[in-house]
Amino acid sequence: MNKYIRNMIAIVFIVVMFLIFFKYWAGVDFGIWHLFLIIAGAYGIYANLKTLKNYNIGYE
Repeated sequence: MNKYIRNMIAIVFIVVMFLIFFKYWAGVDFGIWHLFLIIAGAYGIYANLKTLKNYNIGYE
């Protein structure tokens, strides 16, 4: 599997795990920090997609 695609999967996994942790274990309602976490994850995925496209790496 390509390292950029693997990185995107890891970002999604980390963001989802943190959101679940904050909601069910810590009992924190959805707020600005959750939104910031989602935006940071989306930017990480965007950066990986941009790099994947610019270097024409594609799937390995």
